[in-house]
Amino acid sequence: MNDTNPSPEKLAKQAEKAYQADDFSQAVMLYEQAAQLYKDAGDELAAAEQANNLSVCLLKMKDAEAALHAAAGTDLLFQEAGDVNRQAIAIANQAAAMEELGQLEEALERYGIASELLKQTGNKQMRSYV
Repeated sequence: MNDTNPSPEKLAKQAEKAYQADDFSQAVMLYEQAAQLYKDAGDELAAAEQANNLSVCLLKMKDAEAALHAAAGTDLLFQEAGDVNRQAIAIANQAAAMEELGQLEEALERYGIASELLKQTGNKQMRSYV
């Protein structure tokens, strides 16, 4: 592919660089594009991964409603694929957005689910954040 039609992988890498540079608006745009291209290509899991990255960016931009919307349902895709680690991270992303929206009971419940799933995977580093 040429630069006028970048691959979703290239867009995702550019998005990550923008995120690391705290250029969240650029990262949001690139993550959205990458997610759509992955979805168009039939790679729902990669699209869900980008949607979760998008959710984190949106939270950094203080748009919790959009962050929750971006991550909605991604946990179910990961669950269906048997990817417990990414399922847990998706649930934690949803919880973080809910917390920012003041939906504290729902957030606490989701944090608990995410923590238990991460315990199953042995991901102690990520579990400490949840």
